[in-house]
Formats: sequence, C-alpha cells, structure tokens
Amino acid sequence: MILTDQFVFRAILRETDPEAIGELVRSAGFFYQEEIEIAVQLARERIMKGENSGYFFLLADIGNELAGYACFGPVPGAKDTWDLYWVAVHDHFRGKGLGSIILDKSIGIMSHSGARQVYAETSSREMYHATHQFYEKNEFLIVARLKDFYDLGDDKLIYMRKFMKGLVFD
Repeated sequence: MILTDQFVFRAILRETDPEAIGELVRSAGFFYQEEIEIAVQLARERIMKGENSGYFFLLADIGNELAGYACFGPVPGAKDTWDLYWVAVHDHFRGKGLGSIILDKSIGIMSHSGARQVYAETSSREMYHATHQFYEKNEFLIVARLKDFYDLGDDKLIYMRKFMKGLVFD
C-alpha cells in the first residue's frame, strides 16, 4: 500500500503536464493513440482556459515524476452531476492504492463543489477488467451498458457513484 504522505497532490497544471499525462496514460498499455491525445488535449485546454474549460484536475507527484492524476468536470445542462473523464496511475505505481486515493480526493473536490453524483464510462473489453474492478471497489455501480458502442463486441459501460453535497456516501 502506498502512503499518502509520499505524494504531493495538486490541482494546478504546469506547462509540462500535458506531455507527462500523455506518457502516464501511454504507460497503461491499452489506450488507443486517439485516447492518449484526448487526455493530453484536456490538460492543454485547462491550461489555456482555466476553470472556463470545464475540466478540473488532481495530480499526484512523487519527486519530479507525475505518478497519477484524475480529470473531471460538471456535466453541462445537468444539475449537480459531474463526469470523471480520467483516473490513471503510471505503470510504475499501479496496483498499490494510489488510484483509489486520487479518486477519493477527486470525489471530495466534486462533492465540495456541489456535485451529488459522478459518472464514469469505460470499455467492456476484457483488458479493462481491472478498471471494472477498480470502479466497483470504489462504490461505483454500472447503470448502463451501450451495446457495440466503441466497436462490435465492445460495449460502453457507464458507472455512477452518488454522494451528497459536501458528504460522500459510505
């Protein structure tokens, strides 16, 4: 298990973070190049537009290395509903609990910002089995399955976790 005090958590992106995020997401080994480019683009958009981008970040550093991060934001047109776009941990730190720490801290930020629920989506492909387990371990429930969304035999799974404003349900 990773100790939280080994990491520095921050919400402000640095100019070098988009490329570090690209490397971090690439290290997972199962994202398509297009998905990696989206992760980088969201970070660039946040740097350029600030909060007006609609994207919020929580980053975990150890030394000079980006170990993990989350990207999330309110859903336009939906009251108190947020999306979790990314939660990822560099391959060097995976499987030690850092993802759950980042997720928990991100949910705290969302909750204190007025969110009452958060949605996350992922692929149904077998290689995402650890992702499914991660969400379920962290109290997310599958609320929808969109057949053949990404490709034939590759469904979109939509997970949801509810919480009260300022208070996470336990």
